[in-house]
Amino acid sequence: MISLYLYLYKCGFISNLIHYYEFILFHYLIITSLIYFINNIYDDLINYLKDEFNKDWHYEQKTDMQTGLTNIDNVIRSLGPLTTKIKQQVEFNKKERARIAKKLKEQAEEIRQNKIKHIRWLEEYYKNPPTKEQEKEIVKELIRDMRKEYKKWLD
Repeated sequence: MISLYLYLYKCGFISNLIHYYEFILFHYLIITSLIYFINNIYDDLINYLKDEFNKDWHYEQKTDMQTGLTNIDNVIRSLGPLTTKIKQQVEFNKKERARIAKKLKEQAEEIRQNKIKHIRWLEEYYKNPPTKEQEKEIVKELIRDMRKEYKKWLD
């Protein structure tokens, strides 16, 4: 009996059987969820749509022929606050765009100034190469500056 199981295992029958079982189990879960949807949600939806379809639709209010809107006076009154809100939002967006553009210009100017400063520093460095002691001082100063910047980023 054990040799039969070993033979089935070696030929791959048992592993294929496990894969088929997983396949069937996975599709069983999908099918049961679809059946649940059809039995519960779909029936409720159909009943709701049938009720809405069988309603008597009476338009008691007079309707504007051009727009198809009822209570056109109320619509006109409600558009007033809406347009003021839209105007306020447009003004806010303009101010925000101007603020962002100003900030981007400042950043571009700062980058340009830093490039110029760095180029001048390199020119001076290559014209008058520093001694070993001066290089050590420069490295210490750079490390101090980096620590200050790092503390700014952390705060």
